Amino acid sequence: GHLGAGRLEHMLDFVRGVEICETVLSNRRLISIRNPFKRRLMRVLAQKSITLAFGARLWRVVFKHMRVLCNEGGNDDLVALFTRVLFTHAQSELLAENTSGDKSENTTWDKVKAFSQ
Repeated sequence: GHLGAGRLEHMLDFVRGVEICETVLSNRRLISIRNPFKRRLMRVLAQKSITLAFGARLWRVVFKHMRVLCNEGGNDDLVALFTRVLFTHAQSELLAENTSGDKSENTTWDKVKAFSQ
């Protein structure tokens, strides 16, 4: 469906948030932190990035973090989130195939990336 102006602006906010989270998470000095408190904060930031990426349908970011968090050991909250993500992703893929010939996995990202710079 067509994105309304308010919904598009909301999605752009999510994309901007994901960009900020991912920039911090990819900082090499922060990745090598040994301090347990700071590592926990980085994990919280990764979970925030997942939430925002889910809202913006940035599936590559969502699945990247899911893989890492699953390797660290699961809990019920993560299982619930990932179940929701997988079903939503499957539904959006079906809708995308039915409404568009463009099969890029980053369609949403490609559309809004230009606006977020």
